[in-house]
Amino acid sequence: MTLRPVEVNGLGWNPDAVAEQVTELLRSLVLLEDNSAVFLAWMGLVRAHSIRGKKTHDDRLAAVMNGA
Repeated sequence: MTLRPVEVNGLGWNPDAVAEQVTELLRSLVLLEDNSAVFLAWMGLVRAHSIRGKKTHDDRLAAVMNGA
């Protein structure tokens, strides 16, 4: 979205501007680790709730946030 031209609903930023913004954003965030425990928790959620399609991504976020 940031690199897409304004004419196609993007922001029209150049790659250097995007890199600068991402660097600033990363300074203010705590990145959560992705590991096999997250994968197993995600699979458990998907199976337990019969999740399909795009909603499986939401379950993955839930697995990460639950500290798997």
